[in-house]
Amino acid sequence: MLVPTESQPEDEKPRLPAPKKKKKSLPTRQIQAAILVAEDKLTNEKIGDRVGVSKRAIEKWKKRPEFAEEVERQKDIWRKRVENSRFALRHRRIEALDDLAARQMFVMQDRATRATVATIPPGEEGHEPEKYDPELAAVPGIRSGLIVRTRRSRVTTKNGETFTEDAQYEVDNGLSAEFRATLRQISEEKGELVHKGELTGKDGAPLLSIEMFRQLIVIANGGD
Repeated sequence: MLVPTESQPEDEKPRLPAPKKKKKSLPTRQIQAAILVAEDKLTNEKIGDRVGVSKRAIEKWKKRPEFAEEVERQKDIWRKRVENSRFALRHRRIEALDDLAARQMFVMQDRATRATVATIPPGEEGHEPEKYDPELAAVPGIRSGLIVRTRRSRVTTKNGETFTEDAQYEVDNGLSAEFRATLRQISEEKGELVHKGELTGKDGAPLLSIEMFRQLIVIANGGD
């Protein structure tokens, strides 16, 4: 490092770099406005109402470089917040979807268990007279966990007589569709989706189609 001496001419003495000027922070209102601009949800007029200035003031601020820099800074803060949120990470989304699929599966399994207990006929092992329901026992596939009973309805005739219509049974297409959609999301997150309804392993070979999966559920829960 050169040290100036008394004998050196003034114009030959080394000059130290000028200290960097600290950027002045924007006024509080402008920072608040920058946050709202970064969120990109409100009009200039509404942003002005929020921070207590006119629409024209917001438009002027947007043209200033220092305000534009603050908007970008707020956007970066928002991006980092989103990136670190719970479900922004893929493994967390997969964990949540796995949990959802397990809960959907539990609903079907619980139905299947209850239906099985209620449909074991007299004379067979496991028959419980107080739980036996001959109506359920006559419903095809009731032990699969995919069949639901629609609400019974009470009907009143013109003569004032009231009677209850027989219950109807149908496949729970709503739950089935939700379960298939959850499986599809899991496969998409894991990058295993080849085409509609097909999951693959690490080697790219198909593992299990959605329809096959549904059939296995029925078989596992005692369905025909």
